[in-house]
Amino acid sequence: MPQSPSSRKSAIALPGKSITDQSVGAQIRHLRQVRGLSLRQLASRVGLSVGHLSQIERGVSSASVRTLAVTADALKVGVSDFFSSDRTDNENIVTRVGERDRVQFGTDGLTKDLLTANGEKRGLDLFLIRMGPNDTSGDTPYSHCGLEAGYVLKGGFELEVEERVHILGEGDACAFESTRPHRFRNAGQREAVVLWANFRHQSTQDAERLTTVKRNNEINKERENLP
Repeated sequence: MPQSPSSRKSAIALPGKSITDQSVGAQIRHLRQVRGLSLRQLASRVGLSVGHLSQIERGVSSASVRTLAVTADALKVGVSDFFSSDRTDNENIVTRVGERDRVQFGTDGLTKDLLTANGEKRGLDLFLIRMGPNDTSGDTPYSHCGLEAGYVLKGGFELEVEERVHILGEGDACAFESTRPHRFRNAGQREAVVLWANFRHQSTQDAERLTTVKRNNEINKERENLP
């Protein structure tokens, strides 16, 4: 029986070994194989142990904000490309409120809702980030390709860019190059909600290669279903 939009979103939001952990891990593995990289090679590029990366790919362990960002950079895609693409709108123009993909980082309160439908050719991703008290992107600053910007809808948070800390409250906004080492955390006593945008650079060659591989996979599946 098909899931309703609301039940689908609730299932994704569960902590621990969620549906999103499994689908994100499977997509990371797929993109790694498309790039012709071994587990060891990708782990080296993103600063993880082979065992930890293997757990993420199998959906046993959740990836941190930093890990998703640097892994996307290493694979020359955007973070949104790790999410599923089960959309009623095949042009990826509209994302309904009940169809948002959500990733929850471990058992913490930090979540990211993907507000824009994903696709390899899209360069702009829009997220809704929710952070509970003391939630953080990680202890270590990270960097990747592209540009990013944020607007605080509720609460406040600390943004560190190149070791300089900025305190943002409701109505404040920020923008910076993603190549500058950065991290963020909610240093307040209530939930912070931030509208966040990532713009990534991607070569035409990379986009065409991923599109070709995706189409070949679809053709193979169609062949398997032939009588």
